[in-house]
Amino acid sequence: MVTVAVAGGTGGFGKTIVQELVKQKRHKVIILSRKASPVKDLDVPVLAADYSNPASLRTLFTDEQVEIVISAIIMASEQSNQAQLNLIEAAAQTSSVERFMPSEFGVNYTPEMLSFHPAAAWWLSAVSALRASNMQFTRVMFGWLTDFLGTPHFPSNLSGFKYVLDFENRRAAIPGDGTDSITFLHSRDVGRYVAALVDEAEDGKEWPEISAFAGDRMTWGEAVKLAEEVTG
Repeated sequence: MVTVAVAGGTGGFGKTIVQELVKQKRHKVIILSRKASPVKDLDVPVLAADYSNPASLRTLFTDEQVEIVISAIIMASEQSNQAQLNLIEAAAQTSSVERFMPSEFGVNYTPEMLSFHPAAAWWLSAVSALRASNMQFTRVMFGWLTDFLGTPHFPSNLSGFKYVLDFENRRAAIPGDGTDSITFLHSRDVGRYVAALVDEAEDGKEWPEISAFAGDRMTWGEAVKLAEEVTG
């Protein structure tokens, strides 16, 4: 058994990861949140975390003897970027935390993306900080989530996100010419893979810097055709 702290585990993708870890009944799981409010349907302790204070985070990790930190913070602003960097700094300064999983869960952000996607700097800064630490880390990548193609018609902790396909208004905005192949995976499958990576850590297996998973594969053009068939 290892002790896993999931930052941002009260909802969305973070909650899905927590649910899959709890299902295993193999590890001790705690949730870090800005407020220590219980999460519905989850019998997991929620600890208040001051993401702006690395020293307090370090104390929390030490007191709880956290061995693995999983960041599921939604990377949507410079504030969230700094919160994750503070988590990395705090974890690296403890004797208990040995591994860290940054909040990527999607695509491989590279320096080449900065010219058209400046926010990629947030993910790149986390990678730089992790490489400078003594912790093992892995970046989970899988492509696109099928949750966004079917909500609310099947269970998901993620809210609807209209990108490329807008089912409600029956519209599509295809990037490129629609022939590029995309991989799709449901968030619960990603949660299971994350749980498996935690199992591997307990078994002493090293994490690769990139953990890539794939489910279904199709082009956006094929996805649009499928959407047209479904919606009539």
